[in-house]
Amino acid sequence: MTVFHPPVPLPALQGHDADVVILGGGPAGSAAARLLALHGHSVVVLPGPRGKHRVLAESLPPSIRKPLSALGLQDVVEQAGFLPCRGNAVAWGGSPLQIREFGEGSDGFQVDRHRFDALLLDGARAAGAHVIAGGRGLEVTVVPGEGPLRSVARAGSGGEKGVFRARWVLDATGRAGVVARQGMRRKPEGPSSTALLTAWEKPGGWALDEGGFTLVESHREGWVWSVPLPGGRRLVGCVVERRATRGRGADQPLERLCREELARTVHVREMLAGARMADPPRACPTTPYDAVRYSEPGVLLVGDAGSFLDPLSSFGVKKALASGWLAGVVVHTALRRPSMEAPALALFDERERAALAGHRAGAAAQYAQGAEAHRHPFWTARASMDAGEAPVDPDPSALVDDPRVREAFASLRRAPSSRLRPGAAMRRIPRPTVRGHEVVLQDHLATPALPRGIRYFRAVDLEHLVNLAENHHEVPALFEAYRERSPASPVQLPEFLGALSTLVGLGMLEPCGTP
Repeated sequence: MTVFHPPVPLPALQGHDADVVILGGGPAGSAAARLLALHGHSVVVLPGPRGKHRVLAESLPPSIRKPLSALGLQDVVEQAGFLPCRGNAVAWGGSPLQIREFGEGSDGFQVDRHRFDALLLDGARAAGAHVIAGGRGLEVTVVPGEGPLRSVARAGSGGEKGVFRARWVLDATGRAGVVARQGMRRKPEGPSSTALLTAWEKPGGWALDEGGFTLVESHREGWVWSVPLPGGRRLVGCVVERRATRGRGADQPLERLCREELARTVHVREMLAGARMADPPRACPTTPYDAVRYSEPGVLLVGDAGSFLDPLSSFGVKKALASGWLAGVVVHTALRRPSMEAPALALFDERERAALAGHRAGAAAQYAQGAEAHRHPFWTARASMDAGEAPVDPDPSALVDDPRVREAFASLRRAPSSRLRPGAAMRRIPRPTVRGHEVVLQDHLATPALPRGIRYFRAVDLEHLVNLAENHHEVPALFEAYRERSPASPVQLPEFLGALSTLVGLGMLEPCGTP
């Protein structure tokens, strides 16, 4: 469980109402609010008016536990009684229906988003954040002559209006983008998509619910998914293309359009046999977008306010929680140590872009599979979309395939005893990284092959490994010395060998004779 240390006393508020005002009360806003409040900062949350959530239910993968644990909310969600999500039933690109289980002991959650979001917001409130029910942000401006202070015009649930002054404003308003739309968000390019969402009821229940599976199926002109809802219902979502030339979805009732899409499926149609549509369909925009920049002094775009993932990724909530957690770390750092504000903002931008590029690349690969099978513009247009800026940091999984690293691994196996020293071309460069709940400058190891540097190979701290290598000439002894040096972060021998081979193969360590 995450431990939050008592906060260092901060200067008293002068001329403003809060350290941080957060616009939006979804997963991203609640995560940032909770983390900042736990560290002793004054936080005001304007969650917006309470209304029907566009997405009634959602599947959360087992990996959602990591950001929940970092926020100290894993136990709360575990005990909420949500249905388990044990995997996916997938029929993609014309393939037969396949059951893909997450594995024993690694269930996710099938959550009712109303309850899930309320739990997270309660977590922020319990940490000390001041949540103004129904309050929403209208406009954010810089206070003239007051340096970094922002003025936040707000409205209450009863129509009353007022103003907050804050050191930091976090826009977590999702697609609405109260701050994001003021020149920070990029105009979407490429095909547009809409999800048609419906709830269904079926006498006798649903066979898939017994295993807690999400059903996903592609067809010629789109794709469909279905997840359980409370009360024995199921949510069904049809992702369709918005074709301006044909006016699709504009000149037809949504129910008719939805039934047309469902008729193109095989497995979803079979599942819905004997079921009835419990609610009229609603349309939810799902066109992805991103931002020109995700931060500026005093402002962060958090979660969907900065970028929106294609729903095919199924990681939207996880991404929102991770973004909110990082936003909390960045603002906490800037408030406690103003000299670190610029590096912290740079790290936030970098992480947001890297996460988005990774998710887009994954979605593009799935669309490519659909394009190969269905040969329809819906698929080919999305398969060819640019994934955006590639992650700037090397992927350790990719490094192991580097021929130099493979040769170094083979060499270490042939001669497990050898003297190693820092390579002549290696240098140390300070880069921002997260340590605990703050952003710090930490040395990274750089070479001409990795000019930006690298600090970790999976769980292995490469800086520590380099420092130990000169004094331990046998691989087994070096492995034991590393494990003794880092008892809180135990590593396994395969990842240790991968890290050592990477250091040798890329010239960060070089042989200097036999011991």
